[in-house]
Order: sequence, then C-alpha cells, then structure tokens
Amino acid sequence: MKGPLLLVKEMVKSYHRPGLMGALGARRRPAVDGVTLRVDPGEVVGLIGESGSGKTTLVKAAMGHLPIDSGQRWLMGLPLDILRRKEHRRLRLQAQLLLQSPDASLNPNLPVADHLLESARLHRPGENPMDLAREAADKVGILHRFRAWPHQLSGGEKRRVGIARLLIAQPLLMVADEPTAGLDASLKADIVDLLLQAHDEHVGHLIISHDLDLVGYSCDRMVVINSGIVLEETRVRDLASTAHHPYTSSLLQAAGILDAPLGRTSARPATVARVHSGCPFAPFCPIAIPLCHRERPLLGPPPSPSTSSSHHSTGSGKAHRIACHVMAGV
Repeated sequence: MKGPLLLVKEMVKSYHRPGLMGALGARRRPAVDGVTLRVDPGEVVGLIGESGSGKTTLVKAAMGHLPIDSGQRWLMGLPLDILRRKEHRRLRLQAQLLLQSPDASLNPNLPVADHLLESARLHRPGENPMDLAREAADKVGILHRFRAWPHQLSGGEKRRVGIARLLIAQPLLMVADEPTAGLDASLKADIVDLLLQAHDEHVGHLIISHDLDLVGYSCDRMVVINSGIVLEETRVRDLASTAHHPYTSSLLQAAGILDAPLGRTSARPATVARVHSGCPFAPFCPIAIPLCHRERPLLGPPPSPSTSSSHHSTGSGKAHRIACHVMAGV
C-alpha cells in the first residue's frame, strides 16, 4: 500500500494516578504526551526507552487496543477513531502485535499445534491449516515441539510459537514488544531474524525495546521516548556519527556505542514521573538550562552539520529530529 502503515499525530493517553489522599486526590497523568509516530512499508523502526517510558502504552493505543484522550491515529491509511468495530477488527488482522510476555498470548489448555491451526483457520481460511501450521513451525524451529503444551516450552520456544503465528497471519505491520526480553544473548539474534523473515518492501516492523544492541542490529530508524515524550528520531546508521539528544547520548554511552566525553560523567539515564512541564530529562541533563525545566522542547532538525541532506529526508518520516532547547540554540 502507499502511505504509512501506522501513523499517529499528537496522541495523548492518560491514566488516573492516586494522589497523596488516595482516590480523592487522584488526577490524570499522561503516559503518552503528544507523540507523533510513523511506520512506512519496508522499514524497521525501533522504539527505544527504559521501563515505564510509555513504549507499550504508545503502541497499544496507536493500534487501537486502548482509547486515547486526544490526537489522531491511522492504521493501513484508515482513521481508527471513526471506524466501526467490525471494520476495526478486520483491519487489525493486517497489523499484528507480539506481546512482551509470551505466556499472555498462549492458551495453557492448547498444545502448540492447536495454536497454529487456530491462526491458520482465522487468517488463511482457503488453505490447508495443517500444512500451514507445520510449515510455520518448521520455519521457526519448533516442529519437534508441535504436540507440546505451553508449560513444557522454554521462554525462547514460546516466543517462536508467537512468531510462527505471525508468519501464518502474514500481516503488513508486525509490532513486537520486547521480543527478546529475558532471553540469552545467543538466542536474541535468532529470534529477531525469525521475526524479520517476512520482511520486504510491503511489510513494516515496529520493534519496542530498551536493548540498543538489538535495535542497532535490526532497525533502520530509531525513535527515543522518555516519560511519554519523543526526544529524538534518528537513522540507526547515523548513531555513531551525529549529534544526539543528551538522553540518547547517555543511553548510547551506557550501551558502549558512544564514548563518554572526557572530563564528564554522563548523567544516569532515568525515566521518572514528570514534576514540571519541561523536558523530562532536564533534572539529569548535564547541559540543561532554566528553560529546559519550564518549557517542553519541540522536535526539530538537529544543529549543523547534521541538518545536511545526508541526515534529512522529506516525506518519509526518516528525518533526524531532536527535542532540545540547548541544541536548537535557544
């Protein structure tokens, strides 16, 4: 299809949080605060952020699994908020979400074979379900566990079952929430390679993770989120060669992708409850100015030379953008 597979603009999603007086002092706090996100056909986007940064809420809301407070969202080019429930359900067959917990998508009372047969009957009714199920199991390396029950599977095998179901469904958009969480390093690349088996110019992937090595290995573009706010978008191939938001830099330094500047210890990357209206990283930022605590920065082109044509692309959502008052020269 032409246009983005997933697009949200200025999306806000809040939850009620108890106050000092419990329910009486409760108020709404945004878990996702004015986020714009886009995934195009043929690209693999990594959504990076620490635990509690709003990654999972953002994706579930963007795909229509959660209601939103405000903003706009499109799936496969269609506006989600005006679709009828039946149309929405049909549309979501083309956009599949691989949950962070593999147990959450497995029925403990069904063996692997039945999970795959169920997917085959739902997504490809005109084909032989047993052939599809066995073929998918073979592709992800669990054919020998075809008759096993979920409690008999390892964590890696459970994730392979989820990926096999995605391969059967053949969605245009695959979204994976922490697909390698809790797995040994030796298994991570295998799981991601399996997830990207169906990747081509028509299929888009969104990988949610806090693992920068994983994103560097698998993704074309990276979106960095902190406390529900996007602080940077950049191409993965530019990670080591361009200026970054201080929060992104601290994550890259912690992962060993960038060296810390001489004479300066990088601020500890942290996602905390926002107690001001400015940049969520301001309390930890080594270059913050008073404005950073008072006013939220907007995403914009980074400072020269990163604003050159090699770092900026129009219309594709791949522009390098940073939300930082200091780097914008304010």
